[in-house]
Amino acid sequence: MEYTGYVGLFLSLIIVCVKCQTLPATTQADLDTISTGLEIYYNVTTNNYTDTQFLALIILRNNHTANILTTSDWEIQFCHKNKISVPEDFLVNLKADGIEIQHTKGCMYTIRPYGNGFRPRQDTNSTAPPEPGIAPAHQYAFPIVAQRWSVVKSDVFPKWYVNNNGSTLQAKVVANTRDVDFFVLRPVDLTTQVLRKVFEANYYLTPFQRFLAVADTLDIEQVPSSLNVPSPLAINFQPPPQSPTGTPPATDVTIDQNWRVKADTQFRQLAQTIVDMINNHKEISGVRLWTNTDPDDGVIEIQISNAVPYIGPTLSANPEAYNVVVQRQNPNVRGKVFLQANSEAGVFYGAQSMMGILGIYDRLPLIARMDDQPRTAYRAIELDVTENFHGVTTIKKLIDGIMAMYKLNYLVLWLGSDWGWRVEIPGLEELTTVGSKRCHDPEETKCLYPGLGSGPDANDSGSGFYTVTDYKDILAYARSKFVTVVPRFNFLGRMRSAVVSMKARYNKYKETDMQKATQFLLHDVQEAAQPDQNPFYLSPSDYKVKYYNDGIMNPCIDKTPNFVTEVIAKLKALHDQSNHPLRFLHVGGEPDLEVFWKKHQVCSALTPSQMDQLRAQYLTQLYNKAMKPLGVGIMVSEEGVLQPRSALPFTSEQLPILSEVFVTVWNTLLGELEKWGMTEEQKQYLAGRTVVNLTQSAPGPRLGKPAFGRAYDIANAGYKVILNSYNTFRFDIPYEMAWEEEGDHDYARIADLFRVFKTEPLNIYQNMDLSYFGAFVDPQLVCRLWDCPALTAPANIVGLQATVGTTNLRSFNELFESIFPRLLAFAERSWKRGTFENTITVHQPFTPEMYAQRNYMFFVEWTNFLNTLGYKELERLDDAGIPYRIPLPGIAVLNGTYLNRTWDMVGRTEIPGLPIEVGDTNGFRPLANINARGLEGQSFAFRTKASHINATRYSREVLMTLSPFTVYPTREMIMQEQFVRERQMAQMGQMMPGAAGGQMQPGRTGQIPPMASGNVPQLLPGQGSSMQQGAQGQMFAPGFQTGTGGQATMGGGGGSFTGNSQMDALRRQQQLPTAMAGRTAG
Repeated sequence: MEYTGYVGLFLSLIIVCVKCQTLPATTQADLDTISTGLEIYYNVTTNNYTDTQFLALIILRNNHTANILTTSDWEIQFCHKNKISVPEDFLVNLKADGIEIQHTKGCMYTIRPYGNGFRPRQDTNSTAPPEPGIAPAHQYAFPIVAQRWSVVKSDVFPKWYVNNNGSTLQAKVVANTRDVDFFVLRPVDLTTQVLRKVFEANYYLTPFQRFLAVADTLDIEQVPSSLNVPSPLAINFQPPPQSPTGTPPATDVTIDQNWRVKADTQFRQLAQTIVDMINNHKEISGVRLWTNTDPDDGVIEIQISNAVPYIGPTLSANPEAYNVVVQRQNPNVRGKVFLQANSEAGVFYGAQSMMGILGIYDRLPLIARMDDQPRTAYRAIELDVTENFHGVTTIKKLIDGIMAMYKLNYLVLWLGSDWGWRVEIPGLEELTTVGSKRCHDPEETKCLYPGLGSGPDANDSGSGFYTVTDYKDILAYARSKFVTVVPRFNFLGRMRSAVVSMKARYNKYKETDMQKATQFLLHDVQEAAQPDQNPFYLSPSDYKVKYYNDGIMNPCIDKTPNFVTEVIAKLKALHDQSNHPLRFLHVGGEPDLEVFWKKHQVCSALTPSQMDQLRAQYLTQLYNKAMKPLGVGIMVSEEGVLQPRSALPFTSEQLPILSEVFVTVWNTLLGELEKWGMTEEQKQYLAGRTVVNLTQSAPGPRLGKPAFGRAYDIANAGYKVILNSYNTFRFDIPYEMAWEEEGDHDYARIADLFRVFKTEPLNIYQNMDLSYFGAFVDPQLVCRLWDCPALTAPANIVGLQATVGTTNLRSFNELFESIFPRLLAFAERSWKRGTFENTITVHQPFTPEMYAQRNYMFFVEWTNFLNTLGYKELERLDDAGIPYRIPLPGIAVLNGTYLNRTWDMVGRTEIPGLPIEVGDTNGFRPLANINARGLEGQSFAFRTKASHINATRYSREVLMTLSPFTVYPTREMIMQEQFVRERQMAQMGQMMPGAAGGQMQPGRTGQIPPMASGNVPQLLPGQGSSMQQGAQGQMFAPGFQTGTGGQATMGGGGGSFTGNSQMDALRRQQQLPTAMAGRTAG
């Protein structure tokens, strides 16, 4: 007993000595072993750790045969979307185990040994000395806290990598982090892991709820008479002409190898383009240009408006207007097609309409006349290739397979930002030798530092650029498809790729040629010489760590406009050489620039009033010096023309070039109402309840003025506005609320096909019917509380633009599946004004009858659009090799004897005509004639197949467990619901804006067809949602609403939830042992 104290002291000394042992330095062999033997997992514990933070676990698991992470200077580097902090109590445990996490730069963080090395404690009560590293088959988990939330798997970036401190060895990617599917753990609790807030509206659909939600999809089982996307303004079909007795009439025209394209000599190149277009059709080949020896039959004739019109009145003055005529007098002739237009572009669009009508066949109906023209001259898609680079082949596919087919005519290519410089500029080689690459180079002399999951090597989508030859190739190809390329560089914002590149140029020449070294330097010399002395980090509005402290272009030094002038002049030369005019250049624009600018040494001397005008002065300088002399127009994001204090547009006195500025406006969002400081009465009012003595004012959002009115404020001030609405025209937002749906949800949670299609570009307030957290909000009520400026200068809304950010879109398939089919809805809206648009506005009174008529008009267009997609356009995309997002299936079971389909398992999708398959342990098979009787409690997987008959692509799989068979709804309940619904449709009592329950969503409720005779199907499982029976045995539901059977089924105590789960839910990482912070587990 008397020796116990000495034994304890002796053991303590052993432990202390073990901890004092110096660990060996990391070798290349160590990094190689770590990259293959270490597995990293990321698990969001809760998005409600605090009101503004989420909690996650990082799990390090040893899959090697020996201890791992045993050296003194290993580092694990990774990019994290949101700013990380580690609470002090967590930090104590981490440091006790000899590990720490620190911010490196940008979005990059480093996990490294602390003190005397990483020696995780097996048990705090154990006297055994801790060994360095993690033992085989053990894991170490520690918590982190980060800003905002993480609710989809793509919120976590891939390619975590290991290197040694000092970066003298080759960094290696940890193998299981190459794809987020392999290391981001699937959530098990909807409320805390998938919803951003516990009060966020839940649109996470189970397969049965999706069956109800798409009930307004009316399947007419054919292509509607509108024929195309975008649909034409007017089309008149020609009745079959009289034929000789006994001869069937000619009802269509078949295009085959005997046809020719005829045009005047000056339009032969256009004619050849159309020949190539036709011969690219899967059913047609052998078409060629017409010659004098060819008959005047089986001819597609091009007529430009300066010739005498062949048929009908003169065309519209719209330069892109066209008409199409298809004639065939009798079955003994091939027929003729006339493409008449005001310009070559108009003929091209007419030819695209012809190809659209041909669709997946080789025939055209007889058309007396199709008249068409676009609603706007600017119909654009913007693609950011700085975050992730996409090469020439992808850009050409975007131009030909997307823009040309659907009559989009401007491609905004984002070529310069923080994340990379993507085009070669002769004479400024550093922009591409350094600024086009991201790799592990702490000094950034060879490349930019990694970010956005680009990894340590400059050989993935984080790196790349267009050579002069590439860029000219893109320009020539775009010109042949009547697409104008608009390059975009963040000259008015974050442009770190250029800043770092010009610093590299400075260091390259400073010893031999100081004039050349400083000619285009984007910081002053003192800042370039001492980059670490710049004290600022993030602006107050930033919650991400995407941004650096040294990437803002300095407007207070003369070298900045010199650089911009040089770049634009060289770029203009490339456009001229390609016979592709540089009509516009987009210079970016971001908020809070003044916060950064005033930290620059030169800018810091400005007074507050001078700083307020710096943005306008800098913009004017860029345009007058670098662009206007070259005949290049200027585009800028909305933040570029807003006064920093008032958020009002600069006036013409402040910005003399105002009338020449084209502004892309993205922020038409309702915003976070929760932060507006509303009174309780105002909240009740927005919820549709009657409020007495309503106060029509509130502190409101930032600067006291809602952002959703900016588009009209800017247009009314005299600027030319291009609507680029984030909540409807942003195609890297998830299609729906689901953990598996990748995309950026920082400002809008979902942007599905329906929301894009129902957009009213000249009635923007009708588009803000969802709050930031998903609650339905009546725009009528919002605009009675806050200023919703009316559009007094509609002529200044000059175009529409869709944007695709590529933060998470690294591959060809990911890019195109994000774009399609949403782009088809955008093409429809940008080409043709919907009949339902502007029938209801927040500034004019309206009647229930007007509202019902508006929804009917929408439903007709929506039905035509969906059936055109399902029965033609998606297969055209398949033929063109263009991936698209395949809609998820909705599933139910018929309960009853309707049409002899007792207990049949049935499904439908938002886009009709797509086959659905069901899977079990025996594999997948078509969802047809499958009887569900006796299968309650069993789980099945479902997926939708792509349109093409030979397609091998499918939607992601969804799981559904069949609930016990219920008899709900009964036939009597359906009939009663039908009666009530018809009365509602007539009286609009509960659907009027401002009434309890919110505004009826056009199309989601739709028009209920007459009841069919016979038995009425009932649904299994019962979810408390009523159904209507429509014609042809189709079922229609009044629409999915949150709070009425709209939430996923939750398991008790944080258990599993049913929803859009995948068959890969049984991935290996779900079998990991429970992770304990600061402990290892076997």
